[in-house]
Amino acid sequence: MHSVECFVKTLTTALSRYNRSSFAALRAIALGQQAMRRLGDLGWTQTQTGLMTVEVNGWVLTFSNDSNKLDYCNMSNQQPQNIQLSLSQYRYLYCVDLEATCDDLMPGEPSRGLVITPGEMETIELGLVVIDQRERRIVDSFQSFVRPRLHPRLTPFCRQLTTIEQCEIDSAPGFVDAMQWLNDFSSGYAGAAWLSWGKYDTAQIRRDGAINQTSSLLETIPHFNVKDWFEQVFGERPGGLKPTVEELGLAWA
Repeated sequence: MHSVECFVKTLTTALSRYNRSSFAALRAIALGQQAMRRLGDLGWTQTQTGLMTVEVNGWVLTFSNDSNKLDYCNMSNQQPQNIQLSLSQYRYLYCVDLEATCDDLMPGEPSRGLVITPGEMETIELGLVVIDQRERRIVDSFQSFVRPRLHPRLTPFCRQLTTIEQCEIDSAPGFVDAMQWLNDFSSGYAGAAWLSWGKYDTAQIRRDGAINQTSSLLETIPHFNVKDWFEQVFGERPGGLKPTVEELGLAWA
């Protein structure tokens, strides 16, 4: 979770990646893989001498037309400013990470049906850190194991993947009680939004709510997908969080 916070804080300042992503945008245009949207009234032939501005995949390109010859081209990306504007509405940000029940074949195991299907996955651990945007630092954290309702016994695959032990789940509160703990914790940080790497966490929280016929705090406050931000800023879809954080030159912790 510390790495999520580091990634969020440096997302809009990782300028060393801009040259690479601007080249990718120009290459996509040249290959006809990405369409440009003209921002002004005049096209290239109508401009003759002057500036023509277009937008492509979050990049704003300004071409200088000198008697129908390209003089120069400026590029800028408005997405970092848009992200900062979105986040400026909230003093506190919750960087959230979930673990859930799951099942798959272990190495060497014969074929069998899955004990837990994707639609039956339940949260078994919720962790978050609180970022105070005024102080630009982590000010608090929350962690709770959660006892699942449908499949309270963890599969060998789940224990290996998450490193969570059965004894930690057996003594944990159920989803409803864990969410009440979260509500009590969050009362000191009103007006917050939460962040996750990808859309999995939001889908899982909704699934938990449906299974337990309740709703959680995370369903009622704004959510931002940091993985989508990365794609909007850099023009490429990232993979997992750990390699992405390390590619930005940050320490994984």
